Amino acid sequence: METKSSDNFLCVLEAAKKGDVNAQFTIGLMYYKGAGVEQNYINAFNYFKLASEQGDSGAQYNLGVMYYYGEGVKQDFTKAFYYCRLSAEQGNEDALLSLANMYEKGNSLQQDYDKAIYYYQLASDRGNIHAQFHLGYVYYNGIGVEQNFA
Repeated sequence: METKSSDNFLCVLEAAKKGDVNAQFTIGLMYYKGAGVEQNYINAFNYFKLASEQGDSGAQYNLGVMYYYGEGVKQDFTKAFYYCRLSAEQGNEDALLSLANMYEKGNSLQQDYDKAIYYYQLASDRGNIHAQFHLGYVYYNGIGVEQNFA
């Protein structure tokens, strides 16, 4: 006998297969986290890719994360940056934070503190507490900017 959660999964999966972008993102997230299904990064990647192709910023961000950490795909900082940028262009604050971190660390691109601060500020303006912390940290420690304790 199937459980209610497996029935729900099958309904969402069917919608995802029919092209529903929200269902594709949800199935991708379920596979990514192992929520209600066995964790499977390859399936997660495939559903995030489908949703990303329809412009879903959450899926684009998650593809960026998967490429950044090499989860289910070969690690590729250039592709991580590409997908995070796509998501950030839609205002995704997690993607903005990721871009800031990449610029600060110089992953996949030349280190650029001005761009790091720019993206930290954008994410901070959207209420991202991690970006607010990083922004304060770079000013307090004078990383790429004049030190400012205010």
